[in-house]
Amino acid sequence: MRPEAKYFLWVKTMKCEECHNSIDMFPGYLVAENVRHPRNVIACAQCGELAEVQNRKEPGKCKVCATALQLSGTVSYGVCTCPLCGKKHKIPGSRTVPFEHRLFAIEYTHPDCRKPHEEDFLKNRTPTILSAWNRLK
Repeated sequence: MRPEAKYFLWVKTMKCEECHNSIDMFPGYLVAENVRHPRNVIACAQCGELAEVQNRKEPGKCKVCATALQLSGTVSYGVCTCPLCGKKHKIPGSRTVPFEHRLFAIEYTHPDCRKPHEEDFLKNRTPTILSAWNRLK
């Protein structure tokens, strides 16, 4: 049987006015709590890899890039802070066009795994979501 996509998870993005870095506008990196999933799922702020962690207070490091996992994101109270140079951007600011969006994960179910695995699954964007999704089919 084939997996079925439930949700496509998107994040708004913007270019830093100072260093021109592309900023993922996450208010927080917690993607899923350990309610429907066996563990908490956190997106790595550095590489975007999804990590399952038991304890949100001590999430540990990303298994791909070894960056310390964090819950707080780049956006808070109408301000987006560039993680590279620290420039603070008021949002929406003087923008006249909508923010761009980037697909960063898919939440899916897999009928073959449903009975022993009573939660939904998440797949991140590495190497790309579409090729990862095609491997699951």
